Amino acid sequence: MSFIEIKPGRVSKTEGEFFTGPAGVHQVGLVEITDPYKFTPKSGPNAGVEQDRIMWVFAIEDGGEHDGKLVEYPTSTATGPKSNMYGLLTALFGGIAPPIGTKLEKEQLIGRSCLATFTQNGEYLNVTNLSALPASMLQQRFAQQTGTPTQGTPVAAPEPAIVAAGAPAAPAGDNLPF
Repeated sequence: MSFIEIKPGRVSKTEGEFFTGPAGVHQVGLVEITDPYKFTPKSGPNAGVEQDRIMWVFAIEDGGEHDGKLVEYPTSTATGPKSNMYGLLTALFGGIAPPIGTKLEKEQLIGRSCLATFTQNGEYLNVTNLSALPASMLQQRFAQQTGTPTQGTPVAAPEPAIVAAGAPAAPAGDNLPF
């Protein structure tokens, strides 16, 4: 028996076609973050206990037939190092965990990309893992956007670039505290 099973009961406010397959790893970009909403699990140790959730909406960025299709990924509002949201933020920041005390706005997150692993769960696809884009994918993405060749000396990735202090460099106009 599952701890929590997400069922299609919440009506998405996001317009667009939702991703239905295939399972596997796909590059996704964050397009929307909902404000916290109430959710009451029907099973598991928290059954019947109202909780706050945030829905993270991603779009497939594979350049193929699924490009632009949407994926929803719910998290609790917990932000500690063991939370799903912390793992999600780490993936969005190129594998670098945000330091404790970091404060972020939606605008600092929307537009960032990561890899999502989808597995088939009956008739549904579940996101079972979010991870950082490998440097080679960032390099190819940068090369496509700028026309810069990818052979030879590695080029700096536009988002999220790694700086000497080990924190992602902020895109232009981004006022991240780390």
